Amino acid sequence: FFFGCKRIASFSSVSSLFLNPKLAFSILHHFRLSQVNMASFGMMNQAYFVGKNILIDWINNFLEINIDKVEECANGAIYCNLWDALHPGTIPMSRVDFTVKHEYDYMKNWKLVQTGFQKAGVEKLIPVQRLIKARYQDNLEFL
Repeated sequence: FFFGCKRIASFSSVSSLFLNPKLAFSILHHFRLSQVNMASFGMMNQAYFVGKNILIDWINNFLEINIDKVEECANGAIYCNLWDALHPGTIPMSRVDFTVKHEYDYMKNWKLVQTGFQKAGVEKLIPVQRLIKARYQDNLEFL
């Protein structure tokens, strides 16, 4: 979801996305056309066929952090960071807890992500109970 966000057009160059130009154009073109619901594209969209290493590299470079696995996004802090970068001011970053270690503590960050979605007008159901389990597939699909 985050990788295909329409604000991706604000990046300085397509090469910074670590995508081939054809795929980047497809993503950007799709979201320029869909102003109402930016999360609505089919499962066969090329954005779903981006490898995990490309996504991890993109996150690491965009946020200037160092994660090794997609599962590290489960605590919600990285999604808060991404969402605030894409939609500044929709998440109070001072309330994001980057030190949470347990599933029951992750909920604070996920509530902030949900609030950020609502403020930006995004009507996407976040499967929090699945994401906080830190399973690879769930976090990869959400990313």
